[in-house]
Amino acid sequence: MLSVKEAECVGFDSKWRVKKIAATSSSQTDEILKQNSETNTSEKKSIETQTDAPRINYDVKYDVNKLGNFLKRIYPKLAAELDDDSSSSIFKNYCPFDEPIFSKAKIVQTVNVNLEVKDNVASRVNSLSWNSTGNTIAVSSDYPHQNWCHHFGFVSLYTFDRYEMFPEIPSRKVKTGACVRAVAFHPKLPYILSAGTHTGDIYLWNIQHDENEMLVDKIVGHDDSITGMQWIVRNDKNDDMVLATSSTDGFINMWKFSSKAHQLILKRKYKMKPPILQKQPEMTLETDLCKSIGPGILGFHFSYFTPEKFVVAAEGGIVVQCSTLGAQTIIGTTGDTVPILNPCVLFCEPHNDQITTIKFSPNHKEQFLTNSVDGEIRIYLLEQDTPVRVICLKKPLSVVNWVPYHDKVITGCGRFGLEVFNVITSEKYDDVCENEVDELTHMEINSKRPTVVVSGTYDGKMNLWSIPWASFSNSTN
Repeated sequence: MLSVKEAECVGFDSKWRVKKIAATSSSQTDEILKQNSETNTSEKKSIETQTDAPRINYDVKYDVNKLGNFLKRIYPKLAAELDDDSSSSIFKNYCPFDEPIFSKAKIVQTVNVNLEVKDNVASRVNSLSWNSTGNTIAVSSDYPHQNWCHHFGFVSLYTFDRYEMFPEIPSRKVKTGACVRAVAFHPKLPYILSAGTHTGDIYLWNIQHDENEMLVDKIVGHDDSITGMQWIVRNDKNDDMVLATSSTDGFINMWKFSSKAHQLILKRKYKMKPPILQKQPEMTLETDLCKSIGPGILGFHFSYFTPEKFVVAAEGGIVVQCSTLGAQTIIGTTGDTVPILNPCVLFCEPHNDQITTIKFSPNHKEQFLTNSVDGEIRIYLLEQDTPVRVICLKKPLSVVNWVPYHDKVITGCGRFGLEVFNVITSEKYDDVCENEVDELTHMEINSKRPTVVVSGTYDGKMNLWSIPWASFSNSTN
């Protein structure tokens, strides 16, 4: 059970501070010993070794007949695939817009195309054409002519290298019997090139062949100087291509192209028959002879969207809208070897001077433009005889072009350099070039890469440009 026990209490004194006793002592470490000694790296020796050449057994037995049958069996399909690839339009009107980062047009290269000077006059660049791959440019030049041409003509071909620059020396150069007035690459076959001369001859080359075998056809195309040349694409088949040529003899000739034989066959001719009240070109010949000849053709262009429609620029500033559909045979020409047709549909308001450019828009199928020595750029619409827009110039331009994929912008060049215009406002963009270049004769935009442009000069040089069209198209000017 529980019990009770008592014990005494024990107490102790509290201390808030205690003094400690400390003693000082020292210690000694052992002495550190140091010793210097030299070392030497091991010697190395390089020895070359040569592997034995691989032994190839050239004594391989195979059946030549079986190999031939195999190649015959696969070649048609392989050739068809390659042709379809070269003529495919799957990426037509496709542009990735890989514009340069700068905001002005600049020259990246200048090439001297013609080194020859005759009678103290340099040959001027008058025609340029890109091939269907956008890698090769054809350049032609001529001399000023007061009458008949007695010069030889040349077409130089330049191909981009891996850095997209041209070599100083052309990769190919072909010769003609007279000065070349127009050149045009085939739109599907990048190795077919055509040219028209001052004497009316038409040349056709295959630039894949050896130098002595490149010329595949030469014909007398017109009775006078050739002024224009264009390949017309009707469908994706290469055998359905037509080459159209114009001349100051007053005719537009249509040539059917055979891709197998590489020949041109004349199919029909078009002749402009202006109405009685239409403004007539100034001529010094007799009246009856003028009526029989008609106005000379200075230029033409077929539509990118509807190839049966085309526009014509004739002497005296005449602008004509034409169509191959419903063209009527001209009375009195039934005895000719090919039909001579009148394709005129509508005569537009004429210019006051000669026309230097007439071209359909690649962006809108209803639009086409004209450029004249009278200092006016006009924008027309099909089925309308008056222009919807007129851009007045302080100085006339040599040539004017639409810019692919940029429908607000057109560009041109002349003796005072490169110029860019806004189609909507009719205003000229200021300070567009980083390099000051004058005396330009012609320009051509690369349809595969629109920012790449080439231009020619009066002293026989070719300029390679890089132009950021988007900076102008997006401008508020």
